[in-house]
Amino acid sequence: MRVTAATVLGPELIAPTIRELALEATHEMATIAPGATHTVEQIREAQLLDAEMFERGVSSRSIYLSSVRKDKRTLAHVDWLNEQGAEVRTAAKLPIRMILVDNSVAVLPSNTVDAQDGIIVHRNAGTVLALSKLFEMTWASAIPLGMTRTPDQKRLTDEEHAILQLVALGKTDLQIGERIGMSDRSVRRRVHDLEQRMGANSRFETIYRAAKSGLI
Repeated sequence: MRVTAATVLGPELIAPTIRELALEATHEMATIAPGATHTVEQIREAQLLDAEMFERGVSSRSIYLSSVRKDKRTLAHVDWLNEQGAEVRTAAKLPIRMILVDNSVAVLPSNTVDAQDGIIVHRNAGTVLALSKLFEMTWASAIPLGMTRTPDQKRLTDEEHAILQLVALGKTDLQIGERIGMSDRSVRRRVHDLEQRMGANSRFETIYRAAKSGLI
């Protein structure tokens, strides 16, 4: 009988298992990381592993919680990822911690409360397909973080760029706030600031000027 799921318990075994899976990757590593912040050691280990993957041409997509936009260490890590060609997005809420390897292997926590307790490595095609679709749905609704911009676009922060994109989609201040982890009052203030900077008299004119300038 073929084994389609394996449980790995304990932090001393989790890291080597994930490292082994990353070394097997040939196409893409996709990650959902609900943790709010990351330690220096976690980032250092992640970059060593990612660097080896990037050298082999393996692509990377990661989704973090919106709160990491306020964490300097994680933002520095995101800048490093962008320099390597990786893509990062954020969302106010994330379904579960997850790693997908080449859409053929999925790694989930064995304990959703304590991710260091253990992991379950799934190889069942149906399970991996369902988790891949969950990742893609989450990715599609997440906000890009640290994307490469044209010289004109560098006048906007990632947060401002995300707000403009969502305003252009007709989202309310409350909806925008929920997406990027900000209060609706703060969103209104940011939009007002953008209107003034662009010399606009309304949100519609702000979006028009931003689009004409190539900012969105």
